[in-house]
Amino acid sequence: MRPRTFVAVILLAGLVSACAGDSPTTPSQTSGSPTLISVTVAGTLSLTLNQTSQFTATAYFAKGTGQNVSAQAAWSSANTTIATVSATGLVTCVGTGTTEIRASYQGVSGSAPVTVTRPVSYVLGGTVTETVPHTTTALAGARVEIVDGPNAGKFATTDAAGAYQIANLSPGTWSMRASLASYDDTTKTVTVTGNTTLNLALNPTLKSTTETFKQQISLTDQPCSGVGARCQVLEIPLHNTGTLDAKLTWDVLLGSHLRLQLYSEDTGTVLVQVDGTTPASLSFSAAVTTPGNYQLRVVALLVTVNTPFTLTTTHTN
Repeated sequence: MRPRTFVAVILLAGLVSACAGDSPTTPSQTSGSPTLISVTVAGTLSLTLNQTSQFTATAYFAKGTGQNVSAQAAWSSANTTIATVSATGLVTCVGTGTTEIRASYQGVSGSAPVTVTRPVSYVLGGTVTETVPHTTTALAGARVEIVDGPNAGKFATTDAAGAYQIANLSPGTWSMRASLASYDDTTKTVTVTGNTTLNLALNPTLKSTTETFKQQISLTDQPCSGVGARCQVLEIPLHNTGTLDAKLTWDVLLGSHLRLQLYSEDTGTVLVQVDGTTPASLSFSAAVTTPGNYQLRVVALLVTVNTPFTLTTTHTN
């Protein structure tokens, strides 16, 4: 019976020894700090030459928590001829191609692929003209400028044909301004996603000026078109709004009967009409609210003999 008792004691001691070997813990578990599982790198993965972009590094731990470690991580670029990265994760594109931006933290690394291309550029062009109804006048020497947006400050000057062109533009939306001495500035918004045409028009600046013209006229022997009587038609292009004064005087003609009209070629209507008989003069004052092409018509409803007439026109704007 003694040998059996001795064997039992040995087995019990071995069992106690095996249980004692499972009790120690790893250093990280005893210290209570979470276990680092992975590091991820995030940022804009498609960049253009000379562009900069801030990347971030996030460390993920066993408990599922994430921590921004961009300032503590060790940053590097797989190809510094394409992109470099600062100690805080700021990426600068110095060439074209694809590289990897890496971040290492507590022995764990993560990376993100970055592709660098040359920036796309477009051309914006068009013409600058004067705003006058039914006429197009090219304006040379006008300044066309980009006011805001990624291309702010770029400009061009129109040539003799009123044309301009601005090249090497990044895509986007911005305001364009055209300016020229003696004209009001004009501003338009344009969106450029390819080569784009933008035509601009300028209005003459309204100035307080007075122009007076005095001339001798004679009535024709044939009726004027659309009037049905002997008349004299004077073309008057008015580029600005204002007031038009007209006065017709003539020698004493017994039985004469004249009519003075202001006619709009743009609308085909008579705006002002006054009649008079000898000895007298005809005059009117009319407000011009729309720039355009006008006619002054002197119509002979009844004239006994041909005689010169004096027509005086004054335009104040």
